[in-house]
Amino acid sequence: MSPALLLLLSPAFPTTPQVKPAERYQSKLTSGGVERDYIVRVPAGTEPKPLVVVLHGYTGSGSLAEVYTRMGPQAERRGYISVYPDGLGDPRGWNVGFMDLSGRGQDDAQFVMQLVDAVSAKTSVDPKRVYVCGHSNGAFLTHVVAAKFGSRIAAAAAVAGTIGLRRPQIPAPKAKVPMLIIHGVKDPTVGFATNSDALLKSYGARDTATWWAAQNGITAKPKETKPNVDHEWLTEWRGTSPRQVVTLVSLPTAYHEWPGGLTRSGPETRSGADATKTILDFFDRQRLD
Repeated sequence: MSPALLLLLSPAFPTTPQVKPAERYQSKLTSGGVERDYIVRVPAGTEPKPLVVVLHGYTGSGSLAEVYTRMGPQAERRGYISVYPDGLGDPRGWNVGFMDLSGRGQDDAQFVMQLVDAVSAKTSVDPKRVYVCGHSNGAFLTHVVAAKFGSRIAAAAAVAGTIGLRRPQIPAPKAKVPMLIIHGVKDPTVGFATNSDALLKSYGARDTATWWAAQNGITAKPKETKPNVDHEWLTEWRGTSPRQVVTLVSLPTAYHEWPGGLTRSGPETRSGADATKTILDFFDRQRLD
C-alpha cells in the first residue's frame, strides 16, 4: 500500500515549451470525456529529454508516487522529464482490463499515451526515449501499456506487478519491448510465485518474465546471477537484437513496498535495493531504433 504523505503544491503547467531550470507543474488532461490530473517535473536545459511516466499503486496518487518512489530527484539528475498521473476512483486505481480498481471503466493505457503526447507538446521530449514504470496496480498498467503501445515505448519497468490472475490476461504485445520486472519474494499482496497464498492470486514474477521473453522472441535460456545473495537475484533473458531483453530482479527480503523508497514508517531498507536507481540504469541502456 502507498504511504499517506502530503500533496505538494505547484503552479499550473505552462502553455509554452519548458525552458526554465528544474521546474515542477500540475496540469489536467481530458481523456475519454474525463478530466485527469498529473504532475510534471522538467530538468534544466532545452535539449530533447527522455521521459518517464510513473504509475502509482492502488489507493495512491501521482503526488504520492512522486514522493515514495523518490523518482523526481534521481530523474532530474539524469536529465529525465518525469510525469506522475492520478488514477480514478476513491481510492484511486487503474483499469487494466482484467481488473478495474478505478471502477470507472476508462481506457487507462490510452490515457497514458495521451499524457505522453500532451507533455511532448509542451516540452522537448526525445521520442526515442519514452519509458513507463509503475508499482503494484500501476505495474499492472505498465504491462498493458507496454503490450499495446510497444512501438512507442523504449522500455518499461514493473515493480510488484502482474499480467493476470493465475494466467496471462493482457494483450499480446504489438512490438518487442525491453522489460524490467522487480518483485519481492515475500510480497504478501501480489504474490511473487503463481501458486503463492498472497492476497491477490496473481501470475507470478518469474512466469511473467518468461512470458515477456517468449513474446519478445527470445529463445535462449536465461542467465542466472546473484550479485548479492542476501538481497538480489538476477535472471536475464536476451536475444540477438537490443530490444530482446527481459530482466527479473528477485528480492528475497522484500515485501510489497517500493524498494528503497518511502513507507509510512520511513525509508524502505529491508530489501537492500533501490528500485528507482535500478529502473533508471535499465532505461539508460534502452532506446527505440
